[in-house]
This record gives sequence, C-alpha cells and structure tokens, in this order.
Amino acid sequence: MERVLLGSVAVDSGQIMIGDPCYRAEYEKIDAEAKPMRVRLWGRDAEAVAETLRGKGLEVEKNKHTFYVTGKGLDAQGYATLIEETENAIQTAGHLAFVYLDTTSTRDLVFNATSSANLGGEVRSPSWPPGAGALAVAFAPGLGDGVYDVYACYKDLPDWGRRIVRVEIDCLC
Repeated sequence: MERVLLGSVAVDSGQIMIGDPCYRAEYEKIDAEAKPMRVRLWGRDAEAVAETLRGKGLEVEKNKHTFYVTGKGLDAQGYATLIEETENAIQTAGHLAFVYLDTTSTRDLVFNATSSANLGGEVRSPSWPPGAGALAVAFAPGLGDGVYDVYACYKDLPDWGRRIVRVEIDCLC
C-alpha cells in the first residue's frame, strides 16, 4: 500500500475533528440553538472549589481533572448567577481555577467527545435520529496543540482505480 503525506493540520484547541463539510449548516443550526448545559471547572485548585460548591448543596461531578456543576433546572440567568458565584468562591479563597459555561454548541459537543475515557468519540447532532450516524468524529491528538502530519494510504481497486483506503495522522510528531 502506498502512503503519501497529504499535508499538516494545525491544532490550537487540543482537538482534531473529522467530518463532512456539507454538514456546516447543521453545525450552525446547533450553535444557534445552543442552550446552557452545565458549568465546567478545572485548574490547580479546582478540587477545593468543587468542595466549596458541594458545601453549598450543588451537585458536582468529576471526569479526570475536570469538574462539572450540573445546575439542574437552571435557565440562562441561573447559569450566569452560578458562574458568578463560582468565580467569587475562587477569588475569595485565592484559588487558581477556571470556569466555563458548557452548552449544547458544537464546540462543547466536540470537547465532551475528546474528554471521554477514549479521548475521542462521535459528535452527534441532537436533532438527528438514532442510527443516522454522527456529524463528525473528534479526538485529542498525542500531545494536544501542535502541527500534525496527515497521510493517505492508497490502493488500486478493480473497476475504481487508485483510491484512498485509510487516513493516518501522526499524533506524536
């Protein structure tokens, strides 16, 4: 099988996404309809801040080094208040931690896929029926941000000719 360098992809979000560009309108639709989902908390002192929030009766879940405050039943204003309270708790205690509002946007759907135990997965449209396939597949490459080489593996197929049969991304270059 012939292997050829197609080019290099620059990564500044610590994530690579593979998908069909014809679904761009679906991404825009998802982003236009995005709703608050939870508050994400991470950083050196995130554990201490999470404990403070638990002490206030909030539900806090942990996934690797990231904590999620679910804020069930909150609307956009409720989440804004939750973020403000979390930032105040961080500042008051002199902690180093970061707060982000997770939404149902494509950016956050990608983050959730790359934060999974497999460091990747499907990016699914909330409006597509089960079994319809995913919009994309996203993963966290090797060392995060950087420039990664992308190779095509070619094979001659009867009645089709030379075709790409595999794409490889060198994630530790």
